Amino acid sequence: MNSWVGASTNQYGEATVNCQNIQSMPEVTFTLNGNAFTIPASYVSQSSYGCSTGFGQSGQQLWILGDVFIRQYYAIFDSSSQLIGLAKSV
Repeated sequence: MNSWVGASTNQYGEATVNCQNIQSMPEVTFTLNGNAFTIPASYVSQSSYGCSTGFGQSGQQLWILGDVFIRQYYAIFDSSSQLIGLAKSV
């Protein structure tokens, strides 16, 4: 995923990108249960050290749709029915 969006890995294993490229970076679409959920380049975080993606390190077996995803979608967790409802945040 990181290489697809143009990120490279730094000496600490973080996926970094050129901060000047954020506006031209691709949207990423996750398909969950047949529904497409697209996020813009908000998957990039900027700090005093530069810009990095929120996709984690390559080779990991576990994916968590955390803040990179949830900041774009409103989530309702129905634990009694074991369902999650998602809607685009405005």
